[in-house]
Amino acid sequence: MNPLTNYFYTVTALDEANNESARANPVQVRTEGPDQIGPAAPQNVSAVPDEVDFGRVVVSWSPSVSDADGGDLTGLVAGYVVFRSKGSVNAFVPVDTLSAASRLFADSDLESLTTYFYTLMAFDDSGNESSRSTVVQVLTGGPDQVAPAAPSDLAATADLSAAQITVSWTPPSTDADGSDQTGLSSYIVLRSKGDGTAFAAIDTLSSPLTSFVDTGLESSTTYFYAVRSVDDSGNASSRSSTISAKTAGITELTGVAATGDIRQITVTWTGSSEESLLGYNVYRSTRSDQDYVRQAGVEGTAHTTGQTTYIDSGLTGRAIFFYRVSAVTNAGESGLSAFAGATVDSDTRAPAAPTFVDGEPATGDPEQLSVTWKQPTTDLNGATLTGLSSYLIYRSATSTGPFDLVGRSTTTAFTDTGLVAVTTYYYQIEASDQDGNQSNRSITVALTTGGVDLPSNVRLSSSTPSNIAEAPTVTVAWDASAGAILHYEVQRTTVANSTTDSDFTSIEPNTLDTSRVDNTVSRGTTYYYRLRARDVDDRFSDWTVPRIVEVQN
Repeated sequence: MNPLTNYFYTVTALDEANNESARANPVQVRTEGPDQIGPAAPQNVSAVPDEVDFGRVVVSWSPSVSDADGGDLTGLVAGYVVFRSKGSVNAFVPVDTLSAASRLFADSDLESLTTYFYTLMAFDDSGNESSRSTVVQVLTGGPDQVAPAAPSDLAATADLSAAQITVSWTPPSTDADGSDQTGLSSYIVLRSKGDGTAFAAIDTLSSPLTSFVDTGLESSTTYFYAVRSVDDSGNASSRSSTISAKTAGITELTGVAATGDIRQITVTWTGSSEESLLGYNVYRSTRSDQDYVRQAGVEGTAHTTGQTTYIDSGLTGRAIFFYRVSAVTNAGESGLSAFAGATVDSDTRAPAAPTFVDGEPATGDPEQLSVTWKQPTTDLNGATLTGLSSYLIYRSATSTGPFDLVGRSTTTAFTDTGLVAVTTYYYQIEASDQDGNQSNRSITVALTTGGVDLPSNVRLSSSTPSNIAEAPTVTVAWDASAGAILHYEVQRTTVANSTTDSDFTSIEPNTLDTSRVDNTVSRGTTYYYRLRARDVDDRFSDWTVPRIVEVQN
């Protein structure tokens, strides 16, 4: 017979005559065979993440106590298969097969802070498998990623005698999401100077501490503070609310004002009433918010000024400057005042004309003149002088012009070169400021170059006696040179148009007379004469242009 097969049976009776009775009611019987009904699925499945090992999950369950059809177990449970899926319920894979006695499974090497799904299947000793159990979900553990809440109740108190501020706060009691606090290890103290916009961390304190003393601060300066709390995993809270305090010190100045003028800005302020006041420091910048530089002392002091007014001069028109002022005492320097700014006015006023123009010949050089003058002390029409940068020198050969620009000078002197000796020149001077405004020209002054005056009106005459035995003569006459003349030198040559000194013969003796007779000439010869003057300072004039004379036979 076949195993696990239903069979039906009935019976009939026979007598001696072989007569058969009707059949009895049929009965059914099933032959025995192997178990083909699986056990019920495991119950009460759970999955718990390990709080220490973030890559470990423990899965537990209750064993199967019946077959899948609800009947008694027809076979012994042989074991369990554990299935796992990461991130969703769509990718289950078997991860281990356990014995029938197992009630726990430790899954390891998992990713932290990751969701996993688990289900189990039981199987009996005939190999029949149960359906899968209910799916359970678990999130593995991981480092704390929730920051603590920010500290509260900040307070800041300035020390009245020292440049320091004490900051205190109340620690947070929860995490930032309102859940129970998972740890608190330290506090970060942040500070901003002046305006509370640029905070920077200045210290880190361990969590038992809830106050901080900030030392070495600037006097009379406002500081802003905030605090962050940090847990054991390094999660930092948001910044707390801010609190401010002002250090003790010298009171900052008020009433600072700046007024622009031509090439300068005038800064004024309300005087300080501090004891042992030494003076004031003025700071300047081209920006209102930073880069202020202290201006040098104008009265030989370490501070800028002892007055409540400061004139910043020598500035360029249309430039913008900002100023802040501090008070200086024996105890130190105050904080800087609020800033005040102004624009330098453009200069449209020309300076007045230079005065007292004068000059003299350059020593030892008859081709130079040294010209001098006095600088103007006001602008045109007597207004305050707003600037002076250079002078323009004009020259003419006549008093009426035209005058040509021959040079520039940044001082009140000019040396004019390349001139002609013993010649009169005419000069006018013009002043110019940094913005190019030019004055009227000065009065005209006449200056004469140095050197020895050239003899003039040279005249030649010859005389030839009729007696051949008598020597002919040439008489040279001229008009005297101006100045302290020592004597005149006369020379002659027979070479026409010569400028070579060796071609000439001196006619001596040299005297102060304005005529000389040459009795060494020959009949029928043409001669060329030149002369020059020598003064008492051993200076010589130029040679005159050679003049021609013929000696008759």
